[in-house]
Amino acid sequence: MHKLAALYSRSATDDRQDVNKQITELNNYCEENNIQNFKHYIDKHQSGVKLDRPAFKKLIQDLEAGKIDKIFVIDISRISRNFSEIAQLIHYQIEPNHAKLIALGSGDYRLDDYNPENGFFTDLLTRIKSDL
Repeated sequence: MHKLAALYSRSATDDRQDVNKQITELNNYCEENNIQNFKHYIDKHQSGVKLDRPAFKKLIQDLEAGKIDKIFVIDISRISRNFSEIAQLIHYQIEPNHAKLIALGSGDYRLDDYNPENGFFTDLLTRIKSDL
């Protein structure tokens, strides 16, 4: 069975153009990288404060069912504005299900990647400090 690449988009506002822009960028990325087996998960009018969003919950269900091996977002903030929550998500749900979280502007997000070029920990620490 070929696993899906999950393409996740979210906007907290009524700005349909914002979600459409994310969808277009994700589609272009898939086309440029010959990713053909993908599915869009789209949450419109949903805040990034909590993970309890309809499309995101469906994405996690599909991940835990073994259907997904990569999750693509435009920016990590599309998943959550709470970066410690993102770290927990990676540790407890994404990595145990043998998947990767990839933000197009930042690359792969993995907890065991201490490579400074990746930027996950630098980005995470910077954003956590700004939340304090």
